[in-house]
Amino acid sequence: VIAHNKPPFGYDLIHDGDKYKLIINKAEAQVIRLIFAMYTGTSGQQLTGTRDILRYLNEVGAAAPAGPGRWSLSTLHYVLTNETYAGTWRYGKKSTRGTAAYDELPTIAVPAIIAPDLWARVQEQRAANKKRPPNKVYDYLVSGMVTCGHCGGAMTAYSTTRSARHTRHYRYYRCNNAYSMGKSCQQGAGFPVEAVDGEIWAAVRDFLNDPGRVRDNLATYQEEQAASLEPFRQRLAVIDSLLAANGDKLTRLLDLYLSGEFDKDLLIERKQRLETAIAALEAERGHTIEAINSALSADDLAELAELAELAAQGLAIAEDDLAMRRLVVEKLGLEVVLTIVDGKKQVSGRCKLVPDLLVGESNHIRNAG
Repeated sequence: VIAHNKPPFGYDLIHDGDKYKLIINKAEAQVIRLIFAMYTGTSGQQLTGTRDILRYLNEVGAAAPAGPGRWSLSTLHYVLTNETYAGTWRYGKKSTRGTAAYDELPTIAVPAIIAPDLWARVQEQRAANKKRPPNKVYDYLVSGMVTCGHCGGAMTAYSTTRSARHTRHYRYYRCNNAYSMGKSCQQGAGFPVEAVDGEIWAAVRDFLNDPGRVRDNLATYQEEQAASLEPFRQRLAVIDSLLAANGDKLTRLLDLYLSGEFDKDLLIERKQRLETAIAALEAERGHTIEAINSALSADDLAELAELAELAAQGLAIAEDDLAMRRLVVEKLGLEVVLTIVDGKKQVSGRCKLVPDLLVGESNHIRNAG
């Protein structure tokens, strides 16, 4: 296969004589297979919608075309509709996709990551989904913030419908590892969303309704944050300086080569060395900036202080507004741990301002048998 662009996610491009061909990237292909299995409810996976698949992939940091844990609905759509994964690569598919001419394009067989019948099943399922009325969308207060106390893996929200005489909807947080293909966690019990969200919000509300506690915690956090972030800021300055220096070296090196003062083989060796150093520095720079940005900004802190003042005045801030409650817990940097100890379900919550926001056995969740 002659490919002029970056190979599709799930493949690597290698040079084979005077041609290029695709070979399967094992790590990325595993993610592709998981996506198709979750979407169709096969290979031991529960039938899962695209938004829940997206949430799961990002929470577990799954490999993605844009980098680990950086999945989007458009990227997921690309995977689910890409015939290459079923072993068929078409020339000119970008300009003809969705038209009658698409089926007439010349094709080339490539290594298949999934079975052709599975790919066809997904296309049929997607077509059927478009004809159905949209499902009711449920909102979750702490989705994306929950980890399993047993294995440390991400827990995601899911809903199920049971119908006997009356149709009822049930929503739970459950450990992804307990339901993945490997089933590496034994904590398979679900935690009811309403109970978990209710206990967490009650603890957050109690904190916000204590202005003195909020002010003290804000002041303490600001002092600790300033001290903890200073080494990162200093390192960022060093990284930027090194990047500028290496960039200048690379420019001078190319100038010397173009002027005929530098041997080509020596140029290649030094150029690769500089580019490797620059790539490593850029990666470190990204991690350093991420660490700095993970802290609460001055605007975040001011907004939390304002919310606390409103609560102290007796206003029912956010009580009937899930979007506002979600904003509050996100601003707090909330982390929730759900675990089972001696058959008893426990909900624990911590955040940047309150390390011990909620600890202990739940009073409102039915315990595991």
